[in-house]
Amino acid sequence: MSRAAQLTQRTNQLNFTTVRRSEAELRTLTAECFTVNVTDRFGDYGLTGVMIMETGASELTVDTFLLSCRVLAGASSTA
Repeated sequence: MSRAAQLTQRTNQLNFTTVRRSEAELRTLTAECFTVNVTDRFGDYGLTGVMIMETGASELTVDTFLLSCRVLAGASSTA
């Protein structure tokens, strides 16, 4: 939870909703929270992405969608 909160507060370039959340706020959300961990042949980047969403009867509402740019920087420099 702490890393997910940190990403919501620090990620700017690939943060599609720019919703900032504290760890306490994340713990009280009723929405579903998915995280992305990235590992490749060069190493383990850890938790690098977060998506928080709520599902309704016929819709999906995305509250937060972000990806740390440090992963993309590493991927583009090794391509």
